[in-house]
This record gives sequence, structure tokens and C-alpha cells, in this order.
Amino acid sequence: MNTQTEKHIKRYFTTPHLALIGILTALWVSLNLTIGRLGFQLFQLPVFCDVAVFLTLLLSVWAVEKFGAASIVGIAGSLITLLITGSPHNLGLSASAMIFDMLFLIVHHKVNKSPYNIGATIAITLTSAYLAGALIGLLWPPLNATLEYALVLWGGWHAIGGVLSLLITLPILGALEKANVQRLLHAK
Repeated sequence: MNTQTEKHIKRYFTTPHLALIGILTALWVSLNLTIGRLGFQLFQLPVFCDVAVFLTLLLSVWAVEKFGAASIVGIAGSLITLLITGSPHNLGLSASAMIFDMLFLIVHHKVNKSPYNIGATIAITLTSAYLAGALIGLLWPPLNATLEYALVLWGGWHAIGGVLSLLITLPILGALEKANVQRLLHAK
């Protein structure tokens, strides 16, 4: 291939995108191992693990704006956390990250751009968090909950974690946009 042709080939994920995905994966792992575990130990509730998960997923969608980034962060973060903790519930969070990423195709992976996108961001986050909780409640011992228990209690608590992650992350994203950080990420 000649250099002229090489200049016209555009990579899907650029080097800065891959660096961001790596950093956000590390953030997923560190937040899950700290605030996620601490919250569960203190309150026996899965709320703070959802804050850790959806904070990093929202940051990945906002920063990279491409399908696949949130899935990679979720899968890699879950697998690393699973290797460290041995807790299979991380696979439910991984599945949730892939659903989150697919649902963001609706708004072309745009966060904080318009009232419609903000509404979609809220709906996507809450749906993904709820589904994570329901899946975890149904599939992993010692939970092995009934369908109603998984759908109401575990799904509900995870959705509350999704709400908290939105309350924390959306103002952060607004501040980053005001500081023109996103413009720097997409500069050529």
C-alpha cells in the first residue's frame, strides 16, 4: 500500500481512543474494588458498584463517542475485577455494559448535547442498571432469587445506583464540556 492510500485509511479507534479506553477500564476496576465493595460491605446493597460502573461507562461514551468503547471498558473491567475478586456477578455488569453500548446507538453515542440526548442518557442508564440487577439477582448464588425478588429488589437497587451515577456524572460531563475538553479529544 502506498503512503497516499495509507493517509486515507481511517482507523475506527485512534490511539487516543484506545488510551482513554484503557484508562477508563482501570477506573472501572479501581472504583469497583474500592467504593463498590465498601458500599456492599457497609450496606449490603449493590448501589455503589453501579455508581462505579455507570460513571465509567458514561465517561467512555462521552469521551470516545463510538460504538464498542463502553463494551470494551465493561468487558475488560469486569474480567479484571472477576480475576481479582472471584465474584461472578461482574459478568452481569459486563452484560449490562454491552446493553448500554447498544442502546446508545439510538443517540449516536452523544451525551449532554440536547434535551433529547440527556433524556435518552437517563433512560439508557436506568434500563441498563436495572437489567444488571435483575440478571445478577436471578443467576448468581447465594442470591438465586425468585423472579419477583430479582426484578423488584435487585433490579430496583441497581436502578437506584444508576440514578446516583447520573447525579454524579452528568455535572462532571457538563463541566468538562464547558472547559472544552471534548474539543481537545477530537482535535486532529
